[in-house]
Amino acid sequence: MFRQGRWWMAVAFLGAIALVSAGVSAGGSPARGAPAQDAPNAEKVLPKRLCKGAAAPDRYDHVVVVVMENKTWSSVLNGQGPWLTARKNQCSTATNYEQAGSPSRPNYIALTAGATYGCEGSNSDPPGGCTPPSPSVFKQVIDAGGTAVNYLGGAQSACDLTSAGDYAVKHAPWPYFAGERALCAAHAPAVGSSGFLDAKHLPTLAFVSPDLCDDTHDCSVAIGDEYLRTLLTPILASSSYRAGKTAVIVVYDEFTPLPNVLMSKSVRPGTIIATKVTHNLLLHTVESMLGLPWLVGTGDLRDASGL
Repeated sequence: MFRQGRWWMAVAFLGAIALVSAGVSAGGSPARGAPAQDAPNAEKVLPKRLCKGAAAPDRYDHVVVVVMENKTWSSVLNGQGPWLTARKNQCSTATNYEQAGSPSRPNYIALTAGATYGCEGSNSDPPGGCTPPSPSVFKQVIDAGGTAVNYLGGAQSACDLTSAGDYAVKHAPWPYFAGERALCAAHAPAVGSSGFLDAKHLPTLAFVSPDLCDDTHDCSVAIGDEYLRTLLTPILASSSYRAGKTAVIVVYDEFTPLPNVLMSKSVRPGTIIATKVTHNLLLHTVESMLGLPWLVGTGDLRDASGL
């Protein structure tokens, strides 16, 4: 029998034990060492049918584009990157995807401006002989009332113009648009946040430029694959993706044929696009998905992929 006046302490103590046993602290947060309620990187949280050929929305709420580095399709998507290969099998890929130029820089400009604009042949930091005209796709999104972020892995400042360490501006297109640098800086995420997209608070367009290791430029396909798993699983498991309002695209900048995977609930599972695809065509696809006009040229991949 508990001594009178002390019974409530015993009840509180037993209650705290029960909460900790359930993986929750007395304050309502997960206990230290217990799995989080939304284990963001647990494979089991992915939808069983990641892509299922559902009706595509006229306009997506969010499009996430992640650009990786310097691999061919067969060096990544034949199982060398197991996580991304599995997503390819569930969703869609283009097997004849061509780079826009060489080295890296012109490919990023084509992905965001629709053409290379004389940026071939060099990877110099801005301006470096590379001055694409405004608007970029980032400004298009903002002008239409949306939000756009170029996540810069390894950057030391907002819209960083100087390569250093694992940060390479040649893989970060928005800083090259001289007339948009104030916008680029104003919409920059916290420094070093390219690996921490918040699945519940995505911008309209998230264009992710990982650092030189995570993007496989300097590190292995296995490291890049794990980076993609960690980055994208929470997004693919999110309510917005499950509702068909978010799409995710992974593409490499070069070497032809480029690895790529297109993911959304509207994509037809196992779709192989065998016709020629380019960065310009992918840009058009993103623009169409966000209700924007095409910057350069015509045609997109929405019908071919289901996006």
